[in-house]
Amino acid sequence: MASGREPQRGFAWAVRKLRTEKGLTQSALARRVGLDPSQVSRLEKGKGNPRWATAKRIAAGLGVTLAELAAVAEDFEQRRVR
Repeated sequence: MASGREPQRGFAWAVRKLRTEKGLTQSALARRVGLDPSQVSRLEKGKGNPRWATAKRIAAGLGVTLAELAAVAEDFEQRRVR
């Protein structure tokens, strides 16, 4: 199990997947959720873990619930382990 400080690849992959499916650039998503585009880039590269509130804002900016975003991330993690 990953530690709380370890970047989550599943989250990174899920954000990128949903963002591209919605036709959004990193900059457009960043504007929607009030982040700097470099923060979105770092998260999508798996170089950090967002705070809970940030994860909720990102999910909302992608037009999904946090549970839906987590489900996409979990699906990736499960396929990666197999």
